[in-house]
Amino acid sequence: MKRLLFAGLIVMVAAGCKKTPSAPPANASAPGAPAAAPPGVPAMPKPLPAQMPDVIARVNGDKVERWELETAIKGVEGRAGSPIPPERRDEIVRGLIDQLVAFHVLAQEAHARKMDATDVEVAERVGQFKGGFPDEQAFQQALTAQGMTLDQLRQQTKMGLQVSKVLDAEVNSKVTVQDTDVEKFYKENTERFKQGETLHASTF
Repeated sequence: MKRLLFAGLIVMVAAGCKKTPSAPPANASAPGAPAAAPPGVPAMPKPLPAQMPDVIARVNGDKVERWELETAIKGVEGRAGSPIPPERRDEIVRGLIDQLVAFHVLAQEAHARKMDATDVEVAERVGQFKGGFPDEQAFQQALTAQGMTLDQLRQQTKMGLQVSKVLDAEVNSKVTVQDTDVEKFYKENTERFKQGETLHASTF
């Protein structure tokens, strides 16, 4: 497909996908178990289950669902032109989960600030996506290829617009937001974006 329907959206959802994480240590002590990392060497990520659960994380009660992760993975693999290497699956997918959590937190912050995306804004953005295809059939085929429904596209489009509004409010609007800005901005401002007394984010 020459034009990616979700190019801008997936870049935000999978912010940081252009990063190349350091390779995991080669001296794992036991199959499927993280090895004790030598000083100065990053520890191996906790192994992921072969079958991901329907809900992969919760952020202040808000579900981060499996389809969101699958969409992000397909975006990464589409840009790389190949599947995620099995030996790096845990590392890369864990990173995507962290980024999805950051995405949800910023969307919640937009809601708290009454900066929600309107139905009109969402419809206009979805219309722009559809405009990249010759007809409705091609658009639907693209949705299917991404493993998404139209409702899911609308949901992520709304969240993407909310995140953009928060970033626009915090960063000079003349500065172009780079792929890694969502995660970086969230990490630098974690304390400001806690809901109520604390931020509750959990993953398996």
